[in-house]
Amino acid sequence: MAERAPGFENYTPSRLEWLAVLLNSLLPYIYTDEEINKVYVPKDDGKTIVLMVRYPKDLDSKIVEEHIEHMKEHIKELAAINKWDSWLEIEVTQDPV
Repeated sequence: MAERAPGFENYTPSRLEWLAVLLNSLLPYIYTDEEINKVYVPKDDGKTIVLMVRYPKDLDSKIVEEHIEHMKEHIKELAAINKWDSWLEIEVTQDPV
């Protein structure tokens, strides 16, 4: 049998990796803000999703904090739907540019 190309090798993502895929693919359509960029990354500890937020330095910090709180609520809701809310932790990093 021919060797499989690297892109066709079997791989089973962890629940945390799958959550990051869901968040990165679904949430940009649910809650958008052109000035605030975000990406969701699984942390190596296996229980923490990192919400990485980048925004203009001159953007009102109150707007940024409200945005982050909305995103955290969406993360919690999606985790609860999948029954992953009992172990999930959320970490936020902010990068004003």
